[in-house]
Amino acid sequence: MKSSLRTSLNYVCYGGIAQSAMDTFGTGTLITAYALLLGAGDMAIGFLAAIPYLSNLVHLIVAFLLEKGFSVKKISVVCSFLSRPFLLLAALLVFYAGKSWTPIVLVVFLGGLYGIGNMVGGAWRPWMKALIPVSIMGRFFANRFKYMMIAKIFCFGFSYFLLKIFQFYYPSYEIYAYSILLSLAFVVGIYGAYTSVVIKDVPLKFYRKTPFLHKLAHCLKQKPFILFVWILGCLNLSVNFVLPFFTVFLLEKLKLQMPSVLILTVLSQVAYIFIMKILGIWSDKQGAKRILHITVPAFVISLIGFLILNVGHLNSVVMWMILICSYVLMGIGTAGFSLGVNNLSLLYVPKRLGSVYLSLTGAGISFLGAIGAISGGFCLSIFKQISIQAENDTISWYLLFGVSVFLFVFSIVQLKKLKQIKSGKVL
Repeated sequence: MKSSLRTSLNYVCYGGIAQSAMDTFGTGTLITAYALLLGAGDMAIGFLAAIPYLSNLVHLIVAFLLEKGFSVKKISVVCSFLSRPFLLLAALLVFYAGKSWTPIVLVVFLGGLYGIGNMVGGAWRPWMKALIPVSIMGRFFANRFKYMMIAKIFCFGFSYFLLKIFQFYYPSYEIYAYSILLSLAFVVGIYGAYTSVVIKDVPLKFYRKTPFLHKLAHCLKQKPFILFVWILGCLNLSVNFVLPFFTVFLLEKLKLQMPSVLILTVLSQVAYIFIMKILGIWSDKQGAKRILHITVPAFVISLIGFLILNVGHLNSVVMWMILICSYVLMGIGTAGFSLGVNNLSLLYVPKRLGSVYLSLTGAGISFLGAIGAISGGFCLSIFKQISIQAENDTISWYLLFGVSVFLFVFSIVQLKKLKQIKSGKVL
């Protein structure tokens, strides 16, 4: 392997680690808890979860820019540095906690973070497709995911101790701990943006004579390609219909403290790490589709665990055993979903139309994921109203988890339609 390629691959890993740290401190479980403390409702939580997916629609803009000859590296560097300050702005909202408008502004700031930041993702996929040899792609991304998860676990551990300190010594100022974590997300995000400066720029090959809109139309006319996006999009919708609300369930229904939630999240990430390397090797040998067939049912079993937890009046030991099993299965399912969708998206598209296909794939899958998150928040709001009228607070969660199980079963059925094909072939 050439030294320049090795250096680039190293910095791809470093950038992934920084991205993982930034996402841990500034998104996911912690941003959900921060939003709840700022006064956000279920719909706001749904929109917060949907923003990363809705903003993936900017991938189409990136594809157009790439077709016009813009450098993938320049797009990545500029957009990375422009997006990170929104994390700092979100951290400053702590000084306006309790105001009715703060959850809305938080959504706007995260929209800026992801709207600009996801332009990096639109350039990153074709960049990595051109940079990384197909023969090592599965193992490389599996290792990269593993190091990203190790960083995530370390960051969760740091967050746990910081929250414990605030809860013990400054319980009235716990929300400021989340502001500190968002500030840290800004710092590591800037370093992540720097790593893209070092990675080797790779010229992409295009059919320059064909206008971009004609290429877009050509992709949309490919029925197998549309089916491919639909299948993975349905799976993403199923995951995001319920995943953003696990934290809400633990904090509101089970009355767990945030450090306990972080412990469960770390446990899920540990399961993610342990299974990822195995899945990466298996993906290179057996194909990414088989990974999804095996790991997606883990989500369904995990949801069954949450349905049992919703019964209430469980012994604390039994409750924690179910929680641990559910979160381990969630980590396994997330690992298979992340690796499977990533590798399928990279391997199932032609090189010379790669930017268009990848952008459409990312936009389609992300759009359905956003629909899932928003629908989950909307449904949970309605289900809670039903629970209030029935004077039974378990009904809302039974309905949410029940609908989610149905969506996963539907996705598994759809997944059977996906035919394994050789990498680089047009669907």
